Amino acid sequence: MAPADAVTILALNSGSSSLKFGLYRVASARTEILLSGEAESIGARVGKFCARDSRQIELVSETTSIPSQREAIIRIGKLLARSNLPAPAAVGHRIVHGGPKLRQHCLIDDSVLGQLAAATAFAPLHTPAALSVIRFAREHFPGLPQVMCFDTSFHATLPEVARVLAIPKELQSEGLQRYGFHGLSCES
Repeated sequence: MAPADAVTILALNSGSSSLKFGLYRVASARTEILLSGEAESIGARVGKFCARDSRQIELVSETTSIPSQREAIIRIGKLLARSNLPAPAAVGHRIVHGGPKLRQHCLIDDSVLGQLAAATAFAPLHTPAALSVIRFAREHFPGLPQVMCFDTSFHATLPEVARVLAIPKELQSEGLQRYGFHGLSCES
């Protein structure tokens, strides 16, 4: 039985040609994975869609074409709909880099999407795919709060010396700094 304060969260981790996902029951005392999976080789002629339950029992393993992130989101939605699991109450998105303005995890709205799009140069292989996944997830799960979680957030409080150490002053004056990566992994 789920704790009274439990909420179900869908986590999406988009790569340049993949989309990993997990459905979690989150309570104040613990987090439990309910379902996990991945859409691989999105946009390629042949891809793979697979998912496992909390006991790592394979629920689906298909070798098929997954032409876009939209199709991957649709497959995830269908999988969730036919499972006997609770529907997500919110969606979280892993974002590699939010640029200089998006440094803390935040609720997604149109303004934040615009800021992320403006920061595409900081993660050009990942950000366009992440933006697509966010747009499609907002369409597929309308009304659910959706949150961006940045890999760079963990390092956002680096001391000034750590942010600029070994970077020439002329590049610092142009805004170049160290951001740090894989912060979500470091934090967990």
